[in-house]
Amino acid sequence: MTRRRHRTTRARACTGKHAHRDRAAALAQIASLRRMDGAVRMAPYRCPYCRHWHVGHLPGSRH
Repeated sequence: MTRRRHRTTRARACTGKHAHRDRAAALAQIASLRRMDGAVRMAPYRCPYCRHWHVGHLPGSRH
């Protein structure tokens, strides 16, 4: 069984996510989440819509 890739939309990429000013700020949020929740598998990414940095789950890491 193969997973279908979803099309990323601005709503999916930006809505409800904090816009970090740079990659370092996004990494700091990931470090904070790890301290609170343990082993969260997340990564920072540059949003092609708003040009800020967001934090998202790595592919296959969501339950």
